[in-house]
Amino acid sequence: MVYGFASVFRTTAHEPVARGQSALPYAHPMPGAPSSARPPRRHGVAATLCALALLALAAALAAPGPAALAADTTATPPPSPAGARLDTARNATLILGCPSKGWPPYMICSEGRAGGVYHDILTASARPLGLTVLTRELPERRIGLLMQEGEVDVYTKAKAWVDDPDAFLWSVPLFDSEDALLFRAGRTFPFRRLEDLDGHNVGTVLGFGYPTLEPLLRTGRLQRRDAPDSVALVRMLRAGRFEAVVINRHMAAWIIRKNLNLPPEEFAFSTTSVDTQPIRLMFPDTPRMRALAPALDRALLRLRAKGFVTRVLRRYCGPDAR
Repeated sequence: MVYGFASVFRTTAHEPVARGQSALPYAHPMPGAPSSARPPRRHGVAATLCALALLALAAALAAPGPAALAADTTATPPPSPAGARLDTARNATLILGCPSKGWPPYMICSEGRAGGVYHDILTASARPLGLTVLTRELPERRIGLLMQEGEVDVYTKAKAWVDDPDAFLWSVPLFDSEDALLFRAGRTFPFRRLEDLDGHNVGTVLGFGYPTLEPLLRTGRLQRRDAPDSVALVRMLRAGRFEAVVINRHMAAWIIRKNLNLPPEEFAFSTTSVDTQPIRLMFPDTPRMRALAPALDRALLRLRAKGFVTRVLRRYCGPDAR
């Protein structure tokens, strides 16, 4: 099943506070004398030499000494620009794109809160790297554009669902997304290969593509009947509108248990898959994500080996999820 699909900081140089220039002392005019008058010369040579000595001493005191020069060259550096602090904060986060209204059980976005299978796996993978996951809810087409601009760091897809997968970086597989037939219990028909669908009608979702079924649909050997969304698809199956529906196993389990609050025993899955695709984290091909992707892969592999991914799937989709 195909599900349709840099911030610039201005740095301001720190301007040191200007230091004032010390003025050389000067001889004030004698009381009662005009401003241009010179001191009388009656004090003789001794007085003149004394005055020159005082001037030299004052100049020496005004000039900066070695300690002062050293203090000037080791002054506290200017504080980092605000942009540098913001850039550091941005580097400590991963922005995860969430399609508008979410995609339960994989992505759940509601009232500013996020969860779901993808979110939980990514958060657990990012935590050892000191990264925080933030979710941004957007229309899916917008997510693709913002990934190319570096404003969204992570999305989750199968490579087969993307027109140009080589334009992005991809993680190791998280798990398989499996499409199967969902029947009402006791109303199944044999399905071991695609040709067994000849002459049947199946429920599908409007706007979704089904590449493996396309040859049968194109020749009219299989009839598809569309529902507006996956929840309506399961409701219509239960009402007897379809013989079977094509649906993602995890999504169907979530809808039956959480959305419709129905007993799982009312339904049965085919043992044969209609389509299976490995789900991966999808990153923009940027220097930052080229550096981070291998570390995230290592964290994902550790989580998979410990059974964490299976536990997350079962938390959302029931005890049989895999």
